[in-house]
Amino acid sequence: MKKRTVVFPYNGESLPLLRYRHMLVEFDVVGVVSPPGLGVLNEESRYGGAFQNLETSSHFSSLYCEYDVVLIANPDVSFDMSELILAEILPVLEAKKTIVSLYPFNSETYCKLQDMCLAQGSPLINVVDIINHKQEHLSELIDTEDERLTTIQTPVLMVAGVYEHTNKFDIQLCLRNHFMQRGYKISQIGTRTGCELFGFHSFPRIMFDSFPEWQKVLLFNCLCKGIEMTEKPDLILLGIPGGIMPYNNELTNKFGVLAFEIANAVTPDAAILSLLYEDINELYLENIYTSVKYKLGFEVDCFNFSNQKLDLNSSKREQKNSFVTLKTELVDSKVRNLGDCQIPVFDSLNTDDGMRMFEYLENKLIRNAQTIRI
Repeated sequence: MKKRTVVFPYNGESLPLLRYRHMLVEFDVVGVVSPPGLGVLNEESRYGGAFQNLETSSHFSSLYCEYDVVLIANPDVSFDMSELILAEILPVLEAKKTIVSLYPFNSETYCKLQDMCLAQGSPLINVVDIINHKQEHLSELIDTEDERLTTIQTPVLMVAGVYEHTNKFDIQLCLRNHFMQRGYKISQIGTRTGCELFGFHSFPRIMFDSFPEWQKVLLFNCLCKGIEMTEKPDLILLGIPGGIMPYNNELTNKFGVLAFEIANAVTPDAAILSLLYEDINELYLENIYTSVKYKLGFEVDCFNFSNQKLDLNSSKREQKNSFVTLKTELVDSKVRNLGDCQIPVFDSLNTDDGMRMFEYLENKLIRNAQTIRI
């Protein structure tokens, strides 16, 4: 039986946890707590009704639903929320609720959280530690001079984004949901820490460590081959963290180096590329398609139009990426305007459009398989 769970501290980063909460392996999300100034609890139109049947509050003290677990999410904000989190969950610990943490506490603050949980008799589960332990063996794959890639026989569906914050994780869960409902066996590597909550693999942190880039290509290829041999899936669903290219000379997006490495490690049979909310036309899409084809070596089968708009003025002023979240109606309007493009454009936050995106990609993969058999 799934444990009744409250997500805290909530902001838009946790949206996939709400939209696809039925896919969580062990948890049944019944409420969210969003501290003042962080969440958008009264603006459900931005998130396609994700709060339906959930209790929402700005403090635990005003939360009335019964729950067993507090899932400490990572809101991915620029300031440290550690002390606020510890202060807010104190009454939760006194009630001996289980704490499951995705938040990147520093060692000092995490030790303080451990002591608080121990003093109150509340169980503490650090998902990041579990993932790190699970991925320990990957370091053994680094020390090799063998530069040969192994062929992945299973079809691979890749999800990438022109830039970060383009709803990639939502797309991954949308596709996983539909493929599994159709009876496919899915193996998956996701773009975020904590994918294990949904029953698949988090992106390996070792890919961000300092060792030769060519070895990262081989390591990721070996990882995917191991998953293929062990899990024997019908499809491998692969998410690429970050973006594929710089936005401009100031906002470089790490130059898309990680996307280049993954695209060299695994060749996708189908790919979807998610875009920032911008005023674009078919020529823009054609240019992006061509850029991906010759820089990364695969063809984009369809695009996703996200509800994230890059705030250039704020990003330049603060020297970090800043985004504005837009209402789904605006995104849907843009998608309709691009409806006649040769390469289709979808909106994963729109339930009907998410289904159309899945069906389009499923048909593409089926056609590929039929061509191979012929």
